[in-house]
Amino acid sequence: MLVNLIYLGLHSECLKELPKGILPKLSHLQYLSTSLCLKGEEVAKLRNLETFAGLFLELQGFQKYAKSIPGRQWPNNYVLVVGSVWPPEVDYNLIKYFEKPEFYKEINFINCEIGKEDQVSLPNNLEALNIRKCHDLTSLSNISLFHKANELKRCYITKCEGMECVLDLSSSSCNSLHNIEVLFLQELCNLFELVRVRVAVLSASQSRTPPAIFSSLKVFILGQCLKIKKLFTVELLQGLQNLEEIEVRDCKEMEEIIASEGRGANITTTFVLPKLRELWLICLPELKSFCRSEVMIRADSIQYLWISGCPKLKRMIPLFLPLLENGLLSPPPILKEILIWPRERWESVEWDDPNAKDVLSSFVSYKNF
Repeated sequence: MLVNLIYLGLHSECLKELPKGILPKLSHLQYLSTSLCLKGEEVAKLRNLETFAGLFLELQGFQKYAKSIPGRQWPNNYVLVVGSVWPPEVDYNLIKYFEKPEFYKEINFINCEIGKEDQVSLPNNLEALNIRKCHDLTSLSNISLFHKANELKRCYITKCEGMECVLDLSSSSCNSLHNIEVLFLQELCNLFELVRVRVAVLSASQSRTPPAIFSSLKVFILGQCLKIKKLFTVELLQGLQNLEEIEVRDCKEMEEIIASEGRGANITTTFVLPKLRELWLICLPELKSFCRSEVMIRADSIQYLWISGCPKLKRMIPLFLPLLENGLLSPPPILKEILIWPRERWESVEWDDPNAKDVLSSFVSYKNF
């Protein structure tokens, strides 16, 4: 008999779900990977699971399983899909995750109503969260099951029509993003801002700086978000000391990457993004400026810079180039390439220091994306 089975990998293109009552009999299972739809109350009886890859067709099934886990001790590794049959509709090859689930701690929500109250919490050791076509979701702050996922490292949000901001600090606080390293946002047609902060009357001595919620972020990708006009504030960037890659493409209303804000007469230069290696600005027809004049990026880490399809860009990326002993500007030490299209864009943009253009010209090539 199979009652002592500890390892089960079960995938089928014809069979959609396991017959009722079979799974609970396999109570010794330690490894379960299946593309068949599962019932939460049946998986809940598998108390010895160490590695688990499976599908819950409905959110309620996932809830039943999650609530059953004693002491919130989830399997050591897991890849779960909630709200979809196999193959799940995601933007990457999830099949390979099911083949090797022992390397992941990931949950995928697809077509789920996850923005409502009375949800169970996500596992504390969750490392990757993928949310797709969950249209009732307006921000991650609205997900009660999100707030305890303190080890989250990768977050992918796509095609969620109700998403207005990633975090809404005006209604609640959230500490689940301080370890996140990758944030991927795509086809969020009503996204207006990344972080919505509390609106309050502040005295001159009070700070408007939001908490360093993205302090571990390394990769930020934004694509096909049609309503957002300004991406970062300077205050938010103060927490992004580890950001290495920024990619913004196909956002037809984007006007400014770092928003301009009045700061009074005493204007000082603010240095941001000290570890930035790659910057992509692709197909942004309304982009006029990367940032205001008093913000600069140290060029020590810059390797690649791509600008294409930005016909209204007037001011070049403000890279801070140190001076050599002879008083001339020093080229960035590890810069490999600046890709610009069309060629006229390089000739027409304004520079804070006209000499910077001459120093960087040898790195420029012209290519359309």
